Formats: sequence, C-alpha cells, structure tokens
Amino acid sequence: MTSYRLSTTEDQEQFYNLYLYAFGNHDSAARRAFFKPRYEHALTYGIKDGDQLVSGLYSLPFRVNFHGQQYHMNGIGDVMSAPEFSGRGGASTLMRAALTDMYAAGVELSYLAPFSYEYYRRFGYEQVFEHTEYRIASRDLPRFRASDEGGSLVRGKLADLYQDLKPLNARSNRTQRGGVMRADWWWDYLCLKNNWDAAIYRDATGMPTGYVIYAREGTQLTVKEYVAETAIARQQLLGFIMKHGNTFAELVYEAPDTDFMQDYLPNPYVLQTTVQPYMMARIVHLERFMSKYPVSEDAHADLVFKLTDETVPANDGYWYLRVADGKLALTKTDETAAAAQLSIQQFSKLMMGAQSASELAARGQITATPAQAAELDSVRVKQSPSLVDYF
Repeated sequence: MTSYRLSTTEDQEQFYNLYLYAFGNHDSAARRAFFKPRYEHALTYGIKDGDQLVSGLYSLPFRVNFHGQQYHMNGIGDVMSAPEFSGRGGASTLMRAALTDMYAAGVELSYLAPFSYEYYRRFGYEQVFEHTEYRIASRDLPRFRASDEGGSLVRGKLADLYQDLKPLNARSNRTQRGGVMRADWWWDYLCLKNNWDAAIYRDATGMPTGYVIYAREGTQLTVKEYVAETAIARQQLLGFIMKHGNTFAELVYEAPDTDFMQDYLPNPYVLQTTVQPYMMARIVHLERFMSKYPVSEDAHADLVFKLTDETVPANDGYWYLRVADGKLALTKTDETAAAAQLSIQQFSKLMMGAQSASELAARGQITATPAQAAELDSVRVKQSPSLVDYF
C-alpha cells in the first residue's frame, strides 16, 4: 500500500512553499511562526512528481467535547495542488488516505472548512456547523448601563490573558456541542496567527466569570468569542464592547451557532443578522462514535438502517440500533428490506444535532417511515452543534 505521509525537513519546506503558492500567501517571519507548530502537530500528506511536492494536505488531531463525551477529531486543512498538477486527482487520493488512517487509528470525527461543499460531500462530509453574524452601526447602539457588584474588568492581548480564559472556555455550553478542547499549543497558535485582544471580567472575589476575544480592524470591531457565566459578567462585557462605539463605526459579533440573540436590543431592526454556513463534519469511525454517544434515559430505538459510506467501507452496510434505559448498542446485521436508508453525510448531520430525522425524511434526504424517523429523533441530541475554531 502506497504511503503518502510526509516526514522530512525537506518535505516541510516544500509543503510550506506549496501552501504559499496555492493560497496566494507571502513568506514572512510571522507566517512561518504560526505555520511551524501547526505543521509539526499535524499528520501531513503529499504526492510528489519526481522530487517536487505537487499535492498536499494536513490532518490535525484534536479532541472535541460533544455533550460531555470526548471524541478524537482530525481537522483537514491546506488541501492543495500545484496548478500544473490540478485535476489529476491528487487531492482526492490524499483525502482518502487521510480518512483511511483516521479510521485505523480509531478517530471518531473529522471537520474541515470547505472551498466547495460539493467536492467534500464526495468524501462523506456535510455542512453541520453554522455561524450567525450580528452587525450594528455604532450610531444605532442603545443606551446601556451595566450593573456592578464590585467586580473588575481587565483587557490586554490574548497572548497575555488566555491562561485565565481557558477554564471559562472549557465550561462554556457552546464549546460542549462539538467544540475543540484547546490544548496550550493551539492557544499559542491562535495568538501567533491573529492580532486579537481580550477582556476578562472578575467578580468581587477575583474569580473570572466571563470574557470576550475581539479584533480591531480599521473602522470595525469584531467580537470573536463572548462567554459569560453570570448576568453581571454578561452586562459588564457587553457594556465594555459598546463603549468602543466612539472609536469604531461598526460592531460585529460572529456567533458560533444560530441561537436567537436579537432580543438583546430594544429595536432589533437596527441589527443586521446573517446566518452563514460554516464548517463541514463527518463521522469517521461509526462504531466508536456511537459507543460513546450521549443518550438520554428516555431515548428509545429498535430499528435497522442501511448506511451508505463510499469512502470508509467499514461503515457501509446494514446496522441494528437498539437504545433503551440510557444504553445504546449498534451492531452490523443482515440486509433488511424495511430498513431506513441514510448516507454517512445525513447520518452525521442527524447525530450531531444539526437536523432532525423527521426533517430529513420530509425533504427526501433520507428514507425512513414516520416511526423510524421518530426513533432516530428520540436518540439524537436536540441542541445544534457549535464551533468557534477554524483550521
């Protein structure tokens, strides 16, 4: 079996140069500074034409928190080919190699940021994550007075404050719906790549209870993350951001989900709200993913479904799903004429909470009777997935 893994120092330099060319970037000390740790933590793949690297990608190991369960997730990035090698299937070969290795290693999930949703659906990925962008002109900011109970707010560069943010980030509900469990090296990477600021609110005892991470770019202030564990922290941080209205013409918040937030304003009409597709995901190792799946005590299922997965053959076939008394069992079974039918794309969307089986069946995206759809909906998590990170 051909190995496409890259391992030498020369491979790293060639990968970097192809990355610069393919994505229209320019070499700089700052770019090398954040590229290096990402490359060194990744599994990198490439195809060479002679001695020259002409296609490449990385598969970056993470852990994610999915409703209290920890899953291994590999993020795919830098999928690229030299223009003279484009169209020869190099990237597709590397995608299949990376997914094959993930399955062999027991990796349950994979995420990626698509240049084309259609292209990555060929490999079993589907749009799972969405973002909501809230945009308001500074002139339309409402009058706002935050409550104060003797706490304090400190601002600075993210690089200087992230150690204090980490526990809040890990506890946030939005990071527990498929979000990345950030290792220190990834926090460092975010600081090297982005010129971000942060502010932390501490209560009267000195305990951090909320933070914002934001970027100041031209006439726009963009909030990247907003986490508050108390109403006071929420008000203090919101007041802090609004005070930038004298400096910036526009304030923007990139929320990592579609949870409704317009009712924060007395006049929601002044807020421009746009829901945008974000990253794609797929279940890689079906049995391992389902063996740890968080099911509620009242979930119930007793059905057979046919799963289609053209990239990971071990997932393809008929499966018997039984869920009762908070316990889930999934086993391969024989062909069944009355089985529900799903692709790995739709099953991933369903089990990650992005869509219900009833909705997918009504759209004709899966084949399931109303009873089968109801059973699948009984098992799936009911909150939409949430992801802040990008790779």
